[in-house]
Amino acid sequence: MKKIKIHYWSPFISKIATVKAVLNSAYSMSKFSKNSFDVSIINSFGEFKTFETNSNLKYFKTVSLLKKDYSKIFSDKGFILSRLSWFLIVIITFFPLLKLIKKDKPDYLVIHLLTILPLIINYFFNLNTKIILRISGFPKLNFFRKFLWKIMLPKVHAITCPTIGTKEYILSQNFISPEKVFYLADPIIEINKLNKNIEKTNNYKTKFKRYIFSAGRLTKQKNYNFLINCFSDLEKNIDDLKLVIAGDGEEKENLNNLIKKLNLNNKVEMIGYSNDVFSLMKNSLCFVSSSLWEDPGFVLVEAIACRTPVISSSCKNGPQEILLKGRGGYLYKTNDKRDFIEKFNEFYEHLNNSPDNLFQKKLEAFKNVKIYSKYSHYKSFSKIIQNYV
Repeated sequence: MKKIKIHYWSPFISKIATVKAVLNSAYSMSKFSKNSFDVSIINSFGEFKTFETNSNLKYFKTVSLLKKDYSKIFSDKGFILSRLSWFLIVIITFFPLLKLIKKDKPDYLVIHLLTILPLIINYFFNLNTKIILRISGFPKLNFFRKFLWKIMLPKVHAITCPTIGTKEYILSQNFISPEKVFYLADPIIEINKLNKNIEKTNNYKTKFKRYIFSAGRLTKQKNYNFLINCFSDLEKNIDDLKLVIAGDGEEKENLNNLIKKLNLNNKVEMIGYSNDVFSLMKNSLCFVSSSLWEDPGFVLVEAIACRTPVISSSCKNGPQEILLKGRGGYLYKTNDKRDFIEKFNEFYEHLNNSPDNLFQKKLEAFKNVKIYSKYSHYKSFSKIIQNYV
């Protein structure tokens, strides 16, 4: 039986959750398929070289688009530099990508980031390769993107959405036939490996014993200034309460200045970027997501898989779906300080006096996030490919 050849396209200039989604998807489609799929990730300009030691790479291949490694040239620092980097990437990879598709003739090209380039190629060239657009995060449809999608998406073979809310949003735009749009949960966790990851990272010791934990890129999206301001009120009424934030990004200096301004130097710890945060999640009082938007929210799923109680903003779309509109955790109105403190106090009451209520919420959430396992992703995605595409 001939293998189905799948290439993934997802160039990146910063380590965002989508990159993990690509690696995990390629891994799951190769590992669980029993050799039904021939899976490769396109290493556009050397960006995937940093993952050469990733143990998952033995399950799939990488295909280099360019002879040289340009990954250190491009920058995500600031609006202008990041946009210039993306523009240059389009210029230097356009013809190499077209050549690769014609040469390798993959059955499917699964596109995640910088999707405009393969969409243009697909629109103007008659290729046998079928395009699957995997939307990563809630799409911001400005005038330019909306115009391009309206023209180009009808030629796309299928679109997958990471949340039901995003699927409904895409369908409401009437860009493409509803039969081509699917809900496909991201591959985030592997339950049987989770305990090993927790043990592996257990040697990281935070200086705090009782702490709230949060993790993610230090960007405006994650809204950490809101979380730090809320914590400033909480810690005044709860003895020995601390806050630990893992992550790096352009807001780092502003957040450190805010911590100093609020005299929280001894109560808030910024530990920087970390690949492994599972033990920190497991040992925390709770995980907090203060994001302005998530779709679905990788770290949120990982926290729930660690059986950690979760407090999250009710932003679209992921948190509401993952936490079952509050049945699986504590949802507060986005950017509402009073509501955040009320929900935190509710959690704290359950933690100290109503452990059964807290356990039930964790159980509901844990059962719900099983759909985000790598195996579930493989089952769903392979069904889309084999039964429809």
